[in-house]
Amino acid sequence: MASMKNGYWLASADQRFPVSAIRYFTHLYYGFLQVNGVTGEVIIPGELEQDMNTFSEQVRHEKKKAMVSIGGPKPNNDATAIDPSIAISQMAGNTASRKRFIETTLALAENYKFDGVELAWIYPKTKLDMTNLHNLFREWKIAADLHNFPNGRKLLLSAAVYCYPSIPNAPNEEVRYTGELDTCIDIFNIIFYNYSPVTSYHSRFGPIRPSHNYNTQDALQEWRNVRISLTKLVMGIPLYGGKWIMADDVNEVTDGAQAVEYKGRVAYRDIPDPETGGTYDDVAWCTSKVERDANGNPFCGLDGAMRLKLSQ
Repeated sequence: MASMKNGYWLASADQRFPVSAIRYFTHLYYGFLQVNGVTGEVIIPGELEQDMNTFSEQVRHEKKKAMVSIGGPKPNNDATAIDPSIAISQMAGNTASRKRFIETTLALAENYKFDGVELAWIYPKTKLDMTNLHNLFREWKIAADLHNFPNGRKLLLSAAVYCYPSIPNAPNEEVRYTGELDTCIDIFNIIFYNYSPVTSYHSRFGPIRPSHNYNTQDALQEWRNVRISLTKLVMGIPLYGGKWIMADDVNEVTDGAQAVEYKGRVAYRDIPDPETGGTYDDVAWCTSKVERDANGNPFCGLDGAMRLKLSQ
Protein backbone atom coordinates (compact mmCIF):
# COMPACT_ATOMS: atom_id res chain seq x y z
CA MET A 1 0.00 0.00 0.00
CA ALA A 2 2.88 2.38 0.73
CA SER A 3 4.33 1.98 -2.78
CA MET A 4 1.30 3.50 -4.56
CA LYS A 5 0.13 7.09 -4.26
CA ASN A 6 -2.96 7.51 -6.40
CA GLY A 7 -4.73 10.74 -7.29
CA TYR A 8 -7.67 11.81 -9.46
CA TRP A 9 -7.60 14.63 -12.00
CA LEU A 10 -11.18 15.66 -12.74
CA ALA A 11 -11.59 16.86 -16.30
CA SER A 12 -14.59 18.99 -15.38
CA ALA A 13 -12.98 20.77 -12.43
CA ASP A 14 -9.19 20.70 -12.56
CA GLN A 15 -8.40 22.56 -15.77
CA ARG A 16 -6.83 25.36 -13.74
CA PHE A 17 -4.41 22.85 -12.21
CA PRO A 18 -2.23 21.50 -15.05
CA VAL A 19 -1.25 17.85 -15.06
CA SER A 20 2.37 18.86 -15.61
CA ALA A 21 2.37 20.52 -12.16
CA ILE A 22 1.42 17.33 -10.32
CA ARG A 23 4.45 15.67 -8.71
CA TYR A 24 3.29 13.67 -5.71
CA PHE A 25 1.36 10.72 -7.18
CA THR A 26 2.64 7.51 -8.75
CA HIS A 27 -0.70 6.74 -10.45
CA LEU A 28 -2.88 9.57 -11.76
CA TYR A 29 -6.49 8.91 -12.79
CA TYR A 30 -8.39 10.83 -15.45
CA GLY A 31 -11.96 11.10 -14.17
CA PHE A 32 -14.63 10.38 -15.03
CA LEU A 33 -15.88 8.78 -18.24
CA GLN A 34 -19.33 7.19 -18.37
CA VAL A 35 -20.81 4.05 -19.89
CA ASN A 36 -23.88 3.46 -22.04
CA GLY A 37 -25.88 1.02 -19.95
CA VAL A 38 -27.67 -0.50 -22.94
CA THR A 39 -24.79 -1.06 -25.36
CA GLY A 40 -21.98 -1.26 -22.81
CA GLU A 41 -19.82 1.18 -24.75
CA VAL A 42 -17.68 3.70 -22.92
CA ILE A 43 -18.83 7.22 -23.79
CA ILE A 44 -16.00 9.46 -25.00
CA PRO A 45 -17.18 13.05 -25.56
CA GLY A 46 -15.48 14.59 -28.58
CA GLU A 47 -14.30 17.59 -26.60
CA LEU A 48 -12.31 15.31 -24.27
CA GLU A 49 -10.34 13.41 -26.91
CA GLN A 50 -7.41 15.82 -27.12
CA ASP A 51 -7.68 16.39 -23.38
CA MET A 52 -7.11 12.69 -22.69
CA ASN A 53 -4.21 12.49 -25.13
CA THR A 54 -2.51 15.42 -23.43
CA PHE A 55 -3.19 13.96 -19.98
CA SER A 56 -1.69 10.53 -20.69
CA GLU A 57 1.28 12.02 -22.54
CA GLN A 58 2.18 14.36 -19.68
CA VAL A 59 1.67 11.76 -16.96
CA ARG A 60 3.77 9.14 -18.75
CA HIS A 61 6.45 11.75 -19.47
CA GLU A 62 6.83 12.11 -15.69
CA LYS A 63 7.34 8.31 -15.41
CA LYS A 64 3.98 7.88 -13.69
CA LYS A 65 1.08 5.58 -14.53
CA ALA A 66 -1.70 7.20 -16.56
CA MET A 67 -5.07 5.73 -15.56
CA VAL A 68 -8.66 6.43 -16.57
CA SER A 69 -11.67 6.00 -14.28
CA ILE A 70 -15.16 5.09 -15.48
CA GLY A 71 -18.24 5.83 -13.38
CA GLY A 72 -17.56 7.77 -10.22
CA PRO A 73 -19.92 9.70 -7.96
CA LYS A 74 -23.14 11.34 -9.02
CA PRO A 75 -22.50 15.07 -9.53
CA ASN A 76 -23.73 16.83 -6.39
CA ASN A 77 -24.31 20.16 -8.12
CA ASP A 78 -26.68 18.86 -10.81
CA ALA A 79 -30.12 17.73 -9.72
CA THR A 80 -30.83 16.31 -13.19
CA ALA A 81 -27.67 14.19 -13.38
CA ILE A 82 -28.05 10.42 -13.57
CA ASP A 83 -26.24 8.27 -11.03
CA PRO A 84 -23.44 6.51 -13.00
CA SER A 85 -24.03 3.32 -10.99
CA ILE A 86 -27.40 2.84 -12.72
CA ALA A 87 -25.79 2.54 -16.16
CA ILE A 88 -22.96 0.38 -14.81
CA SER A 89 -25.43 -1.99 -13.15
CA GLN A 90 -27.38 -2.26 -16.40
CA MET A 91 -24.22 -2.95 -18.42
CA ALA A 92 -22.81 -5.50 -15.97
CA GLY A 93 -26.06 -7.46 -15.92
CA ASN A 94 -25.98 -8.31 -19.62
CA THR A 95 -23.39 -10.65 -21.17
CA ALA A 96 -23.30 -8.85 -24.52
CA SER A 97 -23.03 -5.42 -22.88
CA ARG A 98 -20.18 -6.61 -20.64
CA LYS A 99 -18.34 -7.90 -23.71
CA ARG A 100 -18.77 -4.59 -25.52
CA PHE A 101 -17.68 -2.65 -22.43
CA ILE A 102 -14.50 -4.71 -22.21
CA GLU A 103 -13.78 -4.24 -25.91
CA THR A 104 -14.19 -0.47 -25.73
CA THR A 105 -12.06 -0.13 -22.58
CA LEU A 106 -9.21 -2.05 -24.21
CA ALA A 107 -9.47 0.17 -27.29
CA LEU A 108 -9.61 3.25 -25.04
CA ALA A 109 -6.45 2.22 -23.21
CA GLU A 110 -4.60 1.50 -26.45
CA ASN A 111 -5.72 4.58 -28.39
CA TYR A 112 -5.04 7.04 -25.57
CA LYS A 113 -2.04 5.20 -24.12
CA PHE A 114 -3.52 4.62 -20.67
CA ASP A 115 -1.64 2.21 -18.41
CA GLY A 116 -4.81 1.13 -16.65
CA VAL A 117 -8.59 1.41 -16.44
CA GLU A 118 -10.71 1.72 -13.31
CA LEU A 119 -14.35 0.89 -12.68
CA ALA A 120 -15.65 3.30 -10.05
CA TRP A 121 -18.84 1.46 -9.05
CA ILE A 122 -18.86 2.33 -5.37
CA TYR A 123 -22.25 0.94 -4.32
CA PRO A 124 -23.44 -2.28 -5.99
CA LYS A 125 -26.91 -2.48 -4.44
CA THR A 126 -27.88 -6.16 -4.62
CA LYS A 127 -26.35 -9.61 -4.55
CA LEU A 128 -27.04 -9.83 -8.27
CA ASP A 129 -25.11 -6.59 -8.81
CA MET A 130 -22.16 -8.02 -6.91
CA THR A 131 -22.29 -11.29 -8.87
CA ASN A 132 -22.31 -9.29 -12.10
CA LEU A 133 -19.37 -7.19 -10.88
CA HIS A 134 -17.37 -10.36 -10.19
CA ASN A 135 -18.27 -11.73 -13.62
CA LEU A 136 -17.26 -8.47 -15.28
CA PHE A 137 -13.83 -8.33 -13.68
CA ARG A 138 -13.21 -12.01 -14.33
CA GLU A 139 -13.98 -11.59 -18.04
CA TRP A 140 -12.15 -8.26 -18.18
CA LYS A 141 -8.97 -9.71 -16.70
CA ILE A 142 -8.91 -12.59 -19.19
CA ALA A 143 -9.43 -10.23 -22.13
CA ALA A 144 -6.83 -7.73 -20.89
CA ASP A 145 -4.19 -10.44 -20.46
CA LEU A 146 -4.84 -11.72 -23.98
CA HIS A 147 -4.83 -8.28 -25.61
CA ASN A 148 -1.69 -7.46 -27.57
CA PHE A 149 -0.74 -4.02 -26.29
CA PRO A 150 2.28 -2.20 -27.79
CA ASN A 151 5.64 -3.04 -26.21
CA GLY A 152 4.07 -6.05 -24.49
CA ARG A 153 2.73 -3.96 -21.61
CA LYS A 154 -0.04 -5.30 -19.41
CA LEU A 155 -3.15 -3.28 -18.63
CA LEU A 156 -3.76 -2.51 -14.96
CA LEU A 157 -7.33 -3.07 -13.75
CA SER A 158 -8.48 -0.91 -10.85
CA ALA A 159 -11.65 -0.69 -8.75
CA ALA A 160 -12.87 2.18 -6.58
CA VAL A 161 -14.73 0.54 -3.70
CA TYR A 162 -16.67 1.38 -0.54
CA CYS A 163 -14.66 1.53 2.70
CA TYR A 164 -15.94 -1.87 3.92
CA PRO A 165 -16.18 -5.11 1.90
CA SER A 166 -19.89 -5.23 2.84
CA ILE A 167 -22.21 -2.61 1.33
CA PRO A 168 -24.41 -1.19 4.13
CA ASN A 169 -27.24 0.27 2.07
CA ALA A 170 -28.20 -2.96 0.33
CA PRO A 171 -31.90 -3.90 0.70
CA ASN A 172 -32.12 -6.57 3.40
CA GLU A 173 -29.29 -8.71 2.05
CA GLU A 174 -25.54 -8.91 2.45
CA VAL A 175 -23.73 -7.55 -0.58
CA ARG A 176 -20.06 -8.32 -0.14
CA TYR A 177 -16.82 -8.27 -2.10
CA THR A 178 -14.92 -11.57 -1.98
CA GLY A 179 -11.30 -12.60 -2.15
CA GLU A 180 -11.87 -13.93 -5.67
CA LEU A 181 -11.43 -10.36 -6.92
CA ASP A 182 -7.80 -10.45 -5.80
CA THR A 183 -6.99 -12.51 -8.89
CA CYS A 184 -8.75 -10.05 -11.23
CA ILE A 185 -7.98 -6.59 -9.87
CA ASP A 186 -4.56 -4.95 -9.54
CA ILE A 187 -5.54 -1.87 -7.49
CA PHE A 188 -8.32 -1.32 -4.94
CA ASN A 189 -8.89 2.39 -4.30
CA ILE A 190 -10.79 2.28 -1.02
CA ILE A 191 -13.04 5.22 -0.13
CA PHE A 192 -12.00 5.77 3.49
CA TYR A 193 -14.27 8.80 3.91
CA ASN A 194 -17.92 9.79 3.45
CA TYR A 195 -18.88 7.09 5.97
CA SER A 196 -22.31 8.65 6.50
CA PRO A 197 -24.73 10.84 4.52
CA VAL A 198 -24.16 14.59 4.63
CA THR A 199 -25.85 16.69 7.31
CA SER A 200 -28.10 18.90 5.21
CA TYR A 201 -31.08 21.24 5.34
CA HIS A 202 -32.39 22.20 8.78
CA SER A 203 -30.36 19.44 10.39
CA ARG A 204 -28.45 19.46 13.63
CA PHE A 205 -24.75 19.19 12.94
CA GLY A 206 -23.42 15.77 13.91
CA PRO A 207 -23.22 12.15 12.78
CA ILE A 208 -26.28 10.80 10.96
CA ARG A 209 -25.90 7.29 12.38
CA PRO A 210 -24.01 7.72 15.68
CA SER A 211 -24.67 4.08 16.65
CA HIS A 212 -22.51 2.87 13.75
CA ASN A 213 -18.82 3.15 14.55
CA TYR A 214 -17.45 3.33 11.02
CA ASN A 215 -13.71 3.88 11.06
CA THR A 216 -10.72 3.31 8.82
CA GLN A 217 -8.86 0.90 11.11
CA ASP A 218 -11.77 -1.54 11.31
CA ALA A 219 -12.51 -1.20 7.61
CA LEU A 220 -8.93 -2.01 6.65
CA GLN A 221 -8.99 -5.10 8.86
CA GLU A 222 -12.19 -6.23 7.13
CA TRP A 223 -10.44 -6.05 3.77
CA ARG A 224 -7.59 -8.10 5.18
CA ASN A 225 -10.09 -10.68 6.38
CA VAL A 226 -11.47 -10.95 2.84
CA ARG A 227 -7.92 -11.91 1.79
CA ILE A 228 -7.21 -9.11 -0.62
CA SER A 229 -3.46 -8.61 -1.02
CA LEU A 230 -2.27 -5.69 1.10
CA THR A 231 -0.04 -4.49 -1.73
CA LYS A 232 -3.19 -3.84 -3.78
CA LEU A 233 -5.01 -1.74 -1.19
CA VAL A 234 -4.77 2.05 -1.47
CA MET A 235 -6.16 4.27 1.28
CA GLY A 236 -8.42 6.99 -0.08
CA ILE A 237 -8.09 10.41 1.58
CA PRO A 238 -10.29 13.35 0.52
CA LEU A 239 -8.72 16.62 -0.53
CA TYR A 240 -11.93 18.51 0.11
CA GLY A 241 -14.22 19.52 2.95
CA GLY A 242 -17.91 20.29 3.24
CA LYS A 243 -19.53 23.72 3.42
CA TRP A 244 -22.73 24.58 5.31
CA ILE A 245 -24.76 27.71 6.02
CA MET A 246 -25.56 27.79 9.73
CA ALA A 247 -28.81 28.99 11.28
CA ASP A 248 -26.91 31.45 13.48
CA ASP A 249 -23.62 33.25 13.10
CA VAL A 250 -21.39 31.53 15.62
CA ASN A 251 -17.71 31.47 16.43
CA GLU A 252 -17.73 27.81 17.39
CA VAL A 253 -19.72 24.95 15.89
CA THR A 254 -20.40 21.84 17.96
CA ASP A 255 -22.59 18.76 17.63
CA GLY A 256 -26.19 19.93 17.74
CA ALA A 257 -25.67 23.25 15.96
CA GLN A 258 -28.31 23.76 13.29
CA ALA A 259 -27.41 23.91 9.60
CA VAL A 260 -29.94 25.37 7.17
CA GLU A 261 -28.21 24.57 3.89
CA TYR A 262 -25.48 22.25 2.60
CA LYS A 263 -23.40 24.08 -0.03
CA GLY A 264 -21.45 21.08 -1.31
CA ARG A 265 -17.79 20.17 -1.39
CA VAL A 266 -14.96 22.64 -1.34
CA ALA A 267 -11.34 21.84 -2.20
CA TYR A 268 -8.73 22.29 0.54
CA ARG A 269 -7.04 24.91 -1.62
CA ASP A 270 -10.21 27.02 -1.43
CA ILE A 271 -10.94 26.72 2.32
CA PRO A 272 -9.92 29.96 4.08
CA ASP A 273 -7.71 29.87 7.15
CA PRO A 274 -9.10 32.57 9.49
CA GLU A 275 -5.82 32.77 11.42
CA THR A 276 -3.47 33.44 8.51
CA GLY A 277 -5.71 34.78 5.77
CA GLY A 278 -4.38 32.07 3.48
CA THR A 279 -5.81 28.65 2.79
CA TYR A 280 -5.40 25.43 4.72
CA ASP A 281 -3.10 23.82 2.20
CA ASP A 282 -0.65 26.72 2.62
CA VAL A 283 0.14 26.13 6.28
CA ALA A 284 0.97 23.46 8.83
CA TRP A 285 -2.12 23.27 10.99
CA CYS A 286 -4.36 21.02 13.03
CA THR A 287 -4.06 19.90 16.61
CA SER A 288 -7.05 17.58 16.76
CA LYS A 289 -8.56 14.75 14.76
CA VAL A 290 -11.15 16.95 13.07
CA GLU A 291 -10.67 20.59 12.19
CA ARG A 292 -13.61 22.95 11.72
CA ASP A 293 -13.42 26.50 10.49
CA ALA A 294 -16.48 28.22 11.96
CA ASN A 295 -15.47 31.83 11.63
CA GLY A 296 -19.02 32.99 10.98
CA ASN A 297 -20.96 31.82 7.93
CA PRO A 298 -20.37 29.71 5.95
CA PHE A 299 -19.04 26.84 8.06
CA CYS A 300 -16.45 24.43 6.60
CA GLY A 301 -15.82 20.97 8.04
CA LEU A 302 -12.73 19.01 7.08
CA ASP A 303 -10.11 16.52 8.21
CA GLY A 304 -6.92 18.23 9.25
CA ALA A 305 -3.25 17.32 8.88
CA MET A 306 -3.07 15.49 12.21
CA ARG A 307 -6.18 13.50 11.33
CA LEU A 308 -4.63 12.42 8.04
CA LYS A 309 -1.38 11.52 9.80
CA LEU A 310 -3.27 9.36 12.30
CA SER A 311 -4.99 7.59 9.39
CA GLN A 312 -1.73 6.52 7.77
